[in-house]
Parts: sequence; structure tokens; C-alpha cells
Amino acid sequence: MYSVSGFASLKSGAFGAVLVLSACATNAVDPVVPEQRMTCLAPIEVYGTRASVKAEGFAESVRLPSIRPAPTMIGYGPSAGYKDELTVIDGVFHIATARRDNQVTLSHAVSQDSGAAFLFTSSPKTWTTMPGPERIDGLSGLEAQLTAAAQAYGCGGAVAFSFKVTGLVSSANWSVVGRPTGAEGVLANEHVEIVGIYADDTDDIYFIPEGRLIHAHIRSFDSPITAHLNAFDRLTEVSISIGMF
Repeated sequence: MYSVSGFASLKSGAFGAVLVLSACATNAVDPVVPEQRMTCLAPIEVYGTRASVKAEGFAESVRLPSIRPAPTMIGYGPSAGYKDELTVIDGVFHIATARRDNQVTLSHAVSQDSGAAFLFTSSPKTWTTMPGPERIDGLSGLEAQLTAAAQAYGCGGAVAFSFKVTGLVSSANWSVVGRPTGAEGVLANEHVEIVGIYADDTDDIYFIPEGRLIHAHIRSFDSPITAHLNAFDRLTEVSISIGMF
């Protein structure tokens, strides 16, 4: 067991490494609901690390039936063997399986023998909606909005928290892992929800893509797609929610 920034511990178990992150809330108070606070280093459960998933004989970091999702939980990761793309939204697993010709089937049932290569989850006490712009241009624009939200709550230095964003996306590139091959595609003019973790991830804890501040997954309300979000063009009708603890 070791500590990261004084707030994280790594536990080794039968299925790999589990990192449990927690921290004290900041003194910044939600201007709308005073009793709610944004935790700059929010409690995030991390199953698996870069090192553990590369270890000889590695199979999975956690069995999915052992996860007890709270109604507020969001999460992301691939299934064991990288056969499916896993997304958790409001405590529900969205399991996307790649088929031929970039087709995807979506299920929500967690089988008793299912596992995750790695998984990141966060279960806020509640979600608080922040004032949003008329539009957000791409992942960089979304990162800028989340950075501004963190600064508004007085967060400085290390930061990691969960977010949910809804809106109408003009174009979004998605992908789903799979074996022997994954799937990818584009959502065009669809109402979507984007969930993920925002972090200044210098320790590479949350598998955030290089050069980014967020790892995001996207769900369409207009078509049966839930997947990893690679990029998007423009998001309007924006609503941004931050996890509160």
C-alpha cells in the first residue's frame, strides 16, 4: 500500500490493483446550494493501473458483479480482454460490444463472470448544474469550462472530479474497443450526454489521453450508442453538472 498526495491508497487483491481516492472538501461553497461543496480531489475508485494491466498473467482488475453502483455513479473502462466498452451513467452499466462493419450492440446486464481490464468510478452525493455557455467547441472548449468551474470553487493545484454534460452535438467521433476488432463512427446532430473525469493527471492515474484534461464517454439519446468520446465539433443546448460530495 502507498499514498498519493496523502489522499490515495493502492490495494492489491485477487483481481489486481484498486486505488481508492478521497480528499477533504474545499472551503468554496456552491453559491446556489450552500450546503453542497465541490471536492477538488473527489473520491474516485480506480481499479487497475498502467503497470498492473501490463503485468504478466494479467486478466482483470475487478469483477463487475462486485461493483455496487450508487444511483449517481458514473464510470468508464474496457471489459476484461478489451472485448467491450464499459460506461456507467446514473448507476447503470452501458456495455457496448463491437460487431462487424462498425456496428455496436448495447446491453445493461452484468453477468456473473464479467470483469474489467480497468475501471474508474465516482459516486457523488449529488450533481449540481453549473451555468453553461450557449455553445462549447470541442474537447478543448469543454476542458476550459471545467477548468473555470474548478477555479470558481477555489480549486488550485491537484484536482480531479466527475462531470456530466448534456447538449445537442453537431458531430462527435466515438469508438468502442473490441476483439478481434473494435468499432468507430460519428454522431451527427444528436442529443447526447458526456460523462467522465476531469483531472490534472500528472501521475497518469485515470488513463486520460495524452495532452488532455478529461477522459470522456458519450451516450446518444437518439441512437443506441454509448462509447468512448474521441472528439466533437460543437455542442449547443449545454448543461454542465459537477459531482458534489
